[in-house]
Amino acid sequence: MGGGISTSQNHKTPFFWGTIPVLVIICVALCLVFATTMHFGVRYADIIGTEPPTVVYVEDATVERGETSEISILIKDAPNVSGSYMKLNYDTELISITSVESLDMNFTTFEEVNGSVLRFAAIHYPDPVTSSNISFLTVNILCHNVTPQTTPLSLEVVSLQHGGYEEIPRVVEDGVLEIVDTTPPQFYINVITPVIIPVDTDDSPGWHETADVMVAVSDLSQIKDVWLYTDWGEKELQFVDGIYETTLETNSDVTAGAYIVSVVATDVYGNNVTVKLPIAVTENGDASLNGKLSLYDALYIFNHVNGVSGFEEIQDGVCDVDNNEKVDMADGIYLLNHIFGTQGYGVLH
Repeated sequence: MGGGISTSQNHKTPFFWGTIPVLVIICVALCLVFATTMHFGVRYADIIGTEPPTVVYVEDATVERGETSEISILIKDAPNVSGSYMKLNYDTELISITSVESLDMNFTTFEEVNGSVLRFAAIHYPDPVTSSNISFLTVNILCHNVTPQTTPLSLEVVSLQHGGYEEIPRVVEDGVLEIVDTTPPQFYINVITPVIIPVDTDDSPGWHETADVMVAVSDLSQIKDVWLYTDWGEKELQFVDGIYETTLETNSDVTAGAYIVSVVATDVYGNNVTVKLPIAVTENGDASLNGKLSLYDALYIFNHVNGVSGFEEIQDGVCDVDNNEKVDMADGIYLLNHIFGTQGYGVLH
């Protein structure tokens, strides 16, 4: 718009209307609505009698930041409206007007003044509007990417005329536009490693009995917090160098099995998003990952350490049962003693 002029007839804007100066259109509209009562011989009081007062108001509206919405200007309990001239004040730092249309008036013209006032006039010609409740104007807006807040929508009714061309007494009510943020954060990195960890049988998590959880999350607003939820507890992730991270641990009460852990990110407006990550918890020492601890697992470790074909793959964290931070023959021997119940080997580390 930018100070330009737009008009509409039956909700559509013919091309030639855009070339007529707005003040000319307003003058034409006001000439129609300001015709003298001496000519028509009709008084407003004779028309409305004891009817309730007319209310012209801006309907409260809500818009998502960065999105579009509508502002409605309505007239309630109006007798035979034939035309009106109004001004709407708004904050251009927060919103821009993209278009204007009228549902019940058949000639409309508008322009933006000084970038913060929408000035508009509308008539219903040749006959006044028969309905007493009128959808006078719909203002389509684009909300800028600003902080959620409320902003006033101030309305000034310069003139409101009925079919007898007298001013209609009215009450004017301003509106409020609420700018909200209901968009949840978004994960763009979510990693859990390793995806297999052993049960922490001694309740003293070693290097191999934990998994690192790392996520990166973005949001239009500030992130409030990020939490990890498991079947055995919860833990807040810490923000370090652009990444939220924490360590996932088990304990002796956790049984072996497949689990899904949830990471929930929440922004300062309460919007949240959840990502679900799989992790497997296995028996400590279950080298073959068959879900049970047996002599075969000790044999598997011996074969792996000796480079036997078919035993190349191994979960170091699961097989380091003596907790010396490497898998070697000592782990196979320790596991054998544990299985046979040898004293001093009752706990797998």
